[in-house]
Amino acid sequence: LLPLPGSTRLYASDLSGRVFLFDGPDRFRLALVAERKLGDFALGLAPDPSGGVWAAASSGGEAGWKRGESRLVRLGPGLEPLAEAKVGLPCINGLCLDIEGALWLASSDFDLAFPDGILYRVGPPGLRAIEAGSEARPQAILSGGLFNGLFALSGGGVLAGDTLGAIYRVEGRELAEASG
Repeated sequence: LLPLPGSTRLYASDLSGRVFLFDGPDRFRLALVAERKLGDFALGLAPDPSGGVWAAASSGGEAGWKRGESRLVRLGPGLEPLAEAKVGLPCINGLCLDIEGALWLASSDFDLAFPDGILYRVGPPGLRAIEAGSEARPQAILSGGLFNGLFALSGGGVLAGDTLGAIYRVEGRELAEASG
């Protein structure tokens, strides 16, 4: 779920590859106003400054999701497609947009015995390249367990949830070193 602050708009994505937009006169009377099928899975949403959203989508069912048949899709406020780029990362489960305008992606192999997850970042130049039709080139920032949820901090950096019970905070010097 992705509620947009200061509005009654609520976006949701699911395991059937759909993104939904709900809206209404207040938060107690929301109705489905738009729906878009993006692929077999649609996991991870991040707000776009235009009022729309970025979504992570994959094709090829669960096997394709695990193999990295993934892409980033930028949708307008009414879920109209605006841009799309192949990413090629396995099991994308989380997205967030930080205060610098960079898109973060949570990816892992979802192997409970030997987890191998990585947080990636696509900076503003990379997002502009996606808008121009180029392939996304995420930069690896942090290796860990089974990354999934992401949250952008208002003061900079992000929080990343790990299915195995940890929460990581990436900011300041660590981010500068990883991004530099």
